Amino acid sequence: MNISRTNISRTGRRLTAVEQMQVGRPRREGGAPQNFIGRHLRITITPPNGKNRRASELFVDGKLSLSAPLFALAGLRVEIVTDAGYLMNLDRLLDKTADEIDQAATELDRVMALSANRALQFTTPELMFVPAGSFPVNGSQLFGNQKTTATEVTISQPFYIGRFPVTQGEWAAFDGAQSYSSNHGRKVKEADPDRARHPETNVNDADCQAYVAWLNTLHLTNEEGQEFEFFIPTAAQWEYAARGKDGRLYPWGNEWNEHPGRFRAVYPVDEFSRQESGTILRGTGIVWEKTSTRFGNYPLDQTTDPTGPENGDFTEVRGGSAWYSDRSSFFGSHRYLDNPGERGDKVGFRVAARIKT
Repeated sequence: MNISRTNISRTGRRLTAVEQMQVGRPRREGGAPQNFIGRHLRITITPPNGKNRRASELFVDGKLSLSAPLFALAGLRVEIVTDAGYLMNLDRLLDKTADEIDQAATELDRVMALSANRALQFTTPELMFVPAGSFPVNGSQLFGNQKTTATEVTISQPFYIGRFPVTQGEWAAFDGAQSYSSNHGRKVKEADPDRARHPETNVNDADCQAYVAWLNTLHLTNEEGQEFEFFIPTAAQWEYAARGKDGRLYPWGNEWNEHPGRFRAVYPVDEFSRQESGTILRGTGIVWEKTSTRFGNYPLDQTTDPTGPENGDFTEVRGGSAWYSDRSSFFGSHRYLDNPGERGDKVGFRVAARIKT
């Protein structure tokens, strides 16, 4: 995450943005940035002319706004810092209320606390890079029984895809931050370290979209500092990552892999990684994986970045399930359907991402 931490000697807790909006003009500590005596601020203003300024002068109609007259002052310095001392990105807080700024600061402190405990790597998905390219129509089921003259399906833009399906541990980080399950009719699972690497199941389409929306609030970046934009992959993106340019039969190759995880109950996503070395998608075949595509035959002209039929009653799922599927269900091209509003114990999901522009 592209976040810097400020070195602040603290006296008591930091005054929140909401509290700063509610108080009058503060006293000023000579020569130093404006502050309350004995208190550190969430919003610190360093005025160029030495005049006292209030946090409320940065807000227009209750929201942080560059159109506020105070921002027009040359040399003005504004810092918004969390209670734990993390400097926040001012641009990302524009158009937010003081209460929303405080909520964002609390969430950032929570996430960074996980990172400090080396837990963040287990609570956000690991991504694999997928270059732009094509996979063969031969062997694909996208067009059903329709006859097409196309020989390839092209994914024109590079993207990233989760190395594994989203795990229970990764979902728990989201659930703990958002109280999502309790607010959306899902059973709240007790934390179980032994199942943290098992795939999260019992998710419907809306649950998957809520998870990627939360990931986007974390502003996760790659090693070059470029920010990810997360989404649920299309079925064509999933198939390209699974089959590759060579159109292999299974995500791990052309030979059936009869390891002991097949045809038994759900198991950790990385339990058999050695058998899947060299592949982009790991942990396939444990649970069916949701895509963002409606199930049905693709229009014949959709050979570049296909998104599938515009309408449909079911969601396309991929990957097969270790619970009961036969071998053909594990093909990289195999398609199945799932009710978008239902939650089942044999269905999970995997995320994808692109570089945000």
